[in-house]
Amino acid sequence: MQENLSWGHRRAHGALLVLGIKVAPSTVWEFLNDAGVDQVPERSAARHSRFGRPV
Repeated sequence: MQENLSWGHRRAHGALLVLGIKVAPSTVWEFLNDAGVDQVPERSAARHSRFGRPV
């Protein structure tokens, strides 16, 4: 998760499912919360700032 600090618990949960690890999204959230990982605090600001910019 260190490489993907912009991921929230739902995206991390999806990545675990792809790897064949079955765990509830709430368990992933609890694990990240206990580890002190913020749950994507800047996501909405980052998306809005990129909207409309030329690629």
